[in-house]
Amino acid sequence: MSKVVAHMGKLKAENLGGIQRHNERLNNSYSNDMIDVSRSYLNYDLVKKSELSYKETVDKHIAENIVLKRALRKDAVLVNEWIISSDREFFDKLNDRQIREYFQTVVDYFNEKCGNHVVYGNVHLDESTPHMHLGVVPIIDGKLSSKKLFDRKMLRDIQEELPKRLKEKGFDIERGILGSEQKHLTVKEYKANQQAVAEMKEQLEKLKEQANQLELNVSLLQDIRNMDSDLREVNENHLLSHAVMEIAKTPKYSTSGKLDKRALENLYMSEVSPFDDGRLNADKFYAVHRNAIEREIDKFEKTLDTI
Repeated sequence: MSKVVAHMGKLKAENLGGIQRHNERLNNSYSNDMIDVSRSYLNYDLVKKSELSYKETVDKHIAENIVLKRALRKDAVLVNEWIISSDREFFDKLNDRQIREYFQTVVDYFNEKCGNHVVYGNVHLDESTPHMHLGVVPIIDGKLSSKKLFDRKMLRDIQEELPKRLKEKGFDIERGILGSEQKHLTVKEYKANQQAVAEMKEQLEKLKEQANQLELNVSLLQDIRNMDSDLREVNENHLLSHAVMEIAKTPKYSTSGKLDKRALENLYMSEVSPFDDGRLNADKFYAVHRNAIEREIDKFEKTLDTI
């Protein structure tokens, strides 16, 4: 079963401009080769509807929800950005409406869990796997504190509760690895890891295809060998029929209606041996085909008088 991907990062004031340019595809070019800019028009934001910048949006939200007694520290965490996703196979089973509902369910959950402090929810459909950048201003008890809001218990709750909420909405998904026990990665590191996983999955599929092809080739080789054996048998039967005809037409090779082994050996050496590449010797040929030859001779000797 597919797993929920829920990875959290921390953004300071100096990070917001770059993150917005990435999330809203405002750059002229991207180093991330997974981005297909021809599909960027499919992206959408489930939360932010204004033309304000991320910095302006965050400042406005803080001013409306916190009574500041002094200026915020320059290194304060203003936004905790969550990357929400799953694997490609999960999204391949969903249509556009269901994908939107998946991410909207996540937005609703975080607003309920974190006190309606989600300020953007940018869904990207122009990369290899659909995912959402969800920004939460970490306000708790009237104060800005990422450390207090997203403590160990909160992280554990999210990892436990979010998959349950999604399953309640009908999504076939389960919780991933507990985030609080994992090393926090930057967005760049996370996407690099995701790309590596995608490449490994692609390589695995190629190896499976090669294995299937190898199995097919082995089966084909066996069929060819069986066919070759059948052809050899047909050839031997043809030689047998030829020998029988020669015997039937030449009474000197039989005595009193019985097969003359020595005469057959001479016939084999002259008529059969040149065609079997040394696979049979006269004794083996006689032993293998004796009964058949004698049955045929019984039939043909009845017509000797008419030949």
